[in-house]
Amino acid sequence: MKFYGYIKNSDINNQKELTRKMNIHAQRLNPQSKIDIQFINDENSTPSKIENHINNIIDTLRHGDVLMIVNLTYLGNSLSHILQRIEKANRKNISIYSIHEDIYISPDNTTLSSILTALSNIDTFFKDERLASSAKTRKKNGTKLGRKSGKKTKSMFDKHKKKILKLNDLGVPKRKILENIRTNDPRLKNTSAQALGQYIKKNKQRKSIQFSRNHHPVIPITK
Repeated sequence: MKFYGYIKNSDINNQKELTRKMNIHAQRLNPQSKIDIQFINDENSTPSKIENHINNIIDTLRHGDVLMIVNLTYLGNSLSHILQRIEKANRKNISIYSIHEDIYISPDNTTLSSILTALSNIDTFFKDERLASSAKTRKKNGTKLGRKSGKKTKSMFDKHKKKILKLNDLGVPKRKILENIRTNDPRLKNTSAQALGQYIKKNKQRKSIQFSRNHHPVIPITK
């Protein structure tokens, strides 16, 4: 039995505490155990790339190994994706321990797996019900489905736009920028450095387009 811990760079500020908790749980299972802790660079990675990375991690683990993560969202962005990773680990007889939920998922614990499967099915059912109900209501009211063309959606980062762009221009890492603006905005508690990176990228693209328009005006053709 070998223990492998994985911590995202966005959680690196709590590295000591997370490592301590991983060690405590590992010692419960095997007093002679040592944990191989690695870090996942999620700052500029898309959710799909991170999920593929987790898949590759599970592929490299062997029968009887234990995968230790900070929370279950490391396994996927939805309940169904999380369940898929758990089932994959179970097939290889790999256990999973999540610090945040303080949950140990063992291949032998078939009851827990059954509960997770049931929850996933219920979640899918309610999503389908909400979508069907919403579509029915819109159709009844004569509302066209889909987002209105050209309409911009607001971002939680908009409130801090000037500060974000200024710190980014100064070369401050996105993770540090996120920590700074989170201090006075509890809405940003569950946002990621990757989401912030996408926001900065979109704003730079808009700024570039605006600059191009201002410096290369369209000259009307006259007859």
